[in-house]
Amino acid sequence: MMVDVIRSVTFPFTSVKNFVSFLIFAFLNTLWFFLLPVIIVNGYAVKLIRSAVEGEKDAPAWPGLNLSEWGYILMHGFFYTVAVLIYLIVPFFIAYLGTAGNFSLWLVLLSLLVFLAVIFVLPMALVNYAATESFIEAFNIPEIFRRIFANILQYLLVYAISAALFITALMLSLRMPILAGLILAYPTVFALHAFGQIMAETQ
Repeated sequence: MMVDVIRSVTFPFTSVKNFVSFLIFAFLNTLWFFLLPVIIVNGYAVKLIRSAVEGEKDAPAWPGLNLSEWGYILMHGFFYTVAVLIYLIVPFFIAYLGTAGNFSLWLVLLSLLVFLAVIFVLPMALVNYAATESFIEAFNIPEIFRRIFANILQYLLVYAISAALFITALMLSLRMPILAGLILAYPTVFALHAFGQIMAETQ
């Protein structure tokens, strides 16, 4: 069974509920320079991934006044954010070693290779965390690679489309930096939903 790319492309616009949920997500994404909105966005990302894994057609509802749901979003948003930082700190630390003091071209090149490897693996690592709700599973490298290579062609397709959308969004953001968070919300939602579908295929 193939990943339904069109479904992920049109997902925010398939119903009023999905569109409103997307607008809330996009608004919070504009506040990316504050920690709390980032955690909330990432917590909702976990719910969105899980809905895609479970084959839900509608976006997960925002909690409203449900305190337990807000607790879920804040907790998983925090761990999601920490997982991203742990993955990214490795190549940046290597780059720091290569540029601090005596410049080392080899360490800088190594940091670039590690960074490329990290951003290739990171989507499935985050999806693996969201689907299992286990922080440790974000770093279960054998399982993450198993899921990637079980559907490698679909993974590469979704990755390529996500990259193209993000690059386009970044170019638009340079022209309208005040709307950067809003513009980047769409490729983010596409990637979360599409990679969630890939996760469902490997279960």
